[in-house]
Amino acid sequence: MTRFFSDIIFLPELPGGGPAIVNFKTGVLRLSLDYWNRIPEVWKKFILYHELGHLQRGKSEEEAQLWAIERFIKDGYSVQEIINAHTEVYAWDEFNEEKKEGLINKVWRAVEIAKHFDYHINGNSKALSTK
Repeated sequence: MTRFFSDIIFLPELPGGGPAIVNFKTGVLRLSLDYWNRIPEVWKKFILYHELGHLQRGKSEEEAQLWAIERFIKDGYSVQEIINAHTEVYAWDEFNEEKKEGLINKVWRAVEIAKHFDYHINGNSKALSTK
């Protein structure tokens, strides 16, 4: 069964400093106005896909990422745009080293997933190249 957001609420900022959070039970999406007002439309779309991915696949960050990346690539976006959506959206200077390390690992995993989708879905033979 496909689930959608039941409501979208904008708040000045969110606990934990992230751009968005969805309530799995109610489907209510909370968005940070601080993030939302300073990021490009393409990154907003990725954030929405990621949060929808949670509603489709559960609490797992990796499963939500998989769902979002697949849709993003099917919409014709590039792996570079996925990297940008992950790296540019965060206020890196506001995070401690542990949080930064976790985000770097998240970005790296997203890039690896995106490259595989780009290869398999778009037929991009260069997507998995190490050069």
